[in-house]
Amino acid sequence: RNKRPKNSVLKRWFKDGSDSLLIASRENSLENLSRLLPLLRPSASFAVYNTFLQPLTEIQYALSQTNTASRVQLSEVSILHHQVLEGRTHPLMRDKFGSTGGYVLSGIRIDPHSK
Repeated sequence: RNKRPKNSVLKRWFKDGSDSLLIASRENSLENLSRLLPLLRPSASFAVYNTFLQPLTEIQYALSQTNTASRVQLSEVSILHHQVLEGRTHPLMRDKFGSTGGYVLSGIRIDPHSK
């Protein structure tokens, strides 16, 4: 059952800001981050996951054009499939699905007006 927070909780969250943000969406990640990043407190961490590299490189470029984030990193998430047999387990050497599990862009929000 999906529980929605009470309006008073949402108002306090929007007023005080959040300590962290995690986005894992198939929708427009740049648009989502643009809307949610201002709701983070300065020095708050954020991470955006996507199965494709292109949307995250667009976010990385957009962040480089503004003064809203530092320590922006783009990382590949690896997935290693294992074969489990009775008495032994080993990684599949020829993985037909590929080894990438997607990509993560992370960083720290900074206040664009502070010097």
